[in-house]
Amino acid sequence: MRATRHRVVAPALVVALTAMLALGGTAAAKRCSPSAGSLSPRLTSPCAGATIRVGNNVTWKVTDTNPKAGRYHPFLNLTRQKAKNGVLPDDHNGNGIFAEMQAVKGQSGHFSYTAKKFDFPGYWLVTTGTWYVQVQQIDSTGSHGERLSPVEKIHIS
Repeated sequence: MRATRHRVVAPALVVALTAMLALGGTAAAKRCSPSAGSLSPRLTSPCAGATIRVGNNVTWKVTDTNPKAGRYHPFLNLTRQKAKNGVLPDDHNGNGIFAEMQAVKGQSGHFSYTAKKFDFPGYWLVTTGTWYVQVQQIDSTGSHGERLSPVEKIHIS
């Protein structure tokens, strides 16, 4: 009788462990890239490699533990142009986004940005393909007076 019970329990444990590992792998895949340094901003949503449907306006979210983040809000830079030396060119042509993010009330070090509804949703929202995003934070102690998040790729489809 005992041997039978162990034979039934063992396959159930294997299935449960496999499911846990699969879920763990999925959760890890959805994580955003780590910061470029402890004082650099980090994009938390949408994550690297995210696919956004055409016309779906998302709320961009950033975590920034830099003590100067309370005084200077980070800027979101979204463009189709590739980075040069790890830095995205500022997209001031209206095709992408170059905008100051807003502090999230009651959450120190958290910022967000959503395009205004009365504005044209943006060329980026209706143009399929690969886009690049980087968060920029003013900081006199950083390289060239700023700290940058890693460059992330997102896809519009």
